Amino acid sequence: MASLLGQFYTKIEGSQEDIASEGIAYILNKSINARDSINAFLHNMIGINFKNISYITQNIGENKERPDISGIDENGLEQIIIEAKFWASLTDNQPVEYLKRLNNDSVLLFVCPTLRKVSIGTEIESRLNDADIEFEKNELYIKT
Repeated sequence: MASLLGQFYTKIEGSQEDIASEGIAYILNKSINARDSINAFLHNMIGINFKNISYITQNIGENKERPDISGIDENGLEQIIIEAKFWASLTDNQPVEYLKRLNNDSVLLFVCPTLRKVSIGTEIESRLNDADIEFEKNELYIKT
C-alpha cells in the first residue's frame, strides 16, 4: 500500500517547502474531497469553477520559473498555481512571471502562515505595482 511519505521519500533532500509541496500535490491527486475543498474555496473567493484538475510539482516555465504546484486541466492547460511560502522569500519570478503563465480564468494562490501574510502580501503588491499590473485586494486576496 502506498503512503504519503513513500511517494516522495527520494526527494527529501530538497527544501522543506518542496517536501510540503510534494505532500500537498499527492493529497490533491489522491483525494476527491481535497480537490472538492480547494475548488469550493476558490469558487467562493473568485467565482471560478475548476473541474478535472490534476496537480504536478516543479513545472518549469520558459523563463526558468518553477511554481511549487501547478493544477493542469484535461486540455493540458495550467489553471492553478499554488506557491508555498512557509519560510522562503519570493523569488525574482514571483508573482509576475507566474501570472504571465495563466489565462484570465486561472488563479495564482500563495499559501503562507498567518504571521507571514502581511509581509508576503506587501511584497506581492509592490511587485505588481512595479510591473504596472492592475489589481484589487481585500483582506484575503489580491485579484488582477
